[in-house]
Amino acid sequence: TYILAEGPGMLLNFKGFPGMAGRIAISTGKPGVLVRYNPEKREIIRAEDGLAVKCRSGESGLYLASSSKYDPFPGYKNDKTATSLQMTGDIIKKGDNYLISGDIFKMHKGGYVSFNERIEDIFRWKGEEIFSGDLSVIIGNYGVFGDAKKSL
Repeated sequence: TYILAEGPGMLLNFKGFPGMAGRIAISTGKPGVLVRYNPEKREIIRAEDGLAVKCRSGESGLYLASSSKYDPFPGYKNDKTATSLQMTGDIIKKGDNYLISGDIFKMHKGGYVSFNERIEDIFRWKGEEIFSGDLSVIIGNYGVFGDAKKSL
């Protein structure tokens, strides 16, 4: 099971498949969609028509939660800029709206997905992917940097 704290986008693993966070309805994009993502450029990969390229089985990509009039993302209180940065559109069809989860999942057969990583917690250094949580533990062990866990 996977739930976005700030908006729509819950995934459920009704059948209890080991390691799966839930299932995405591949044809409709409900409750969301898994799209190809370029971590270097921090952007969604789009086809020539401007729509996002959906992940196929075996591929990893960014999870976007569907936001509609029936299940909207209400936005961040008093912060329209933060709200607009968290939304994206023209994913499956022109004019649609999706909430950017910040989470990378791997697509499996039948639309099942497994969690891989959070994009906000990862950065690249000398060609290596560094998880900020691991780095904060290492730095925090030195004692001098007591706030490392808060700032990373």
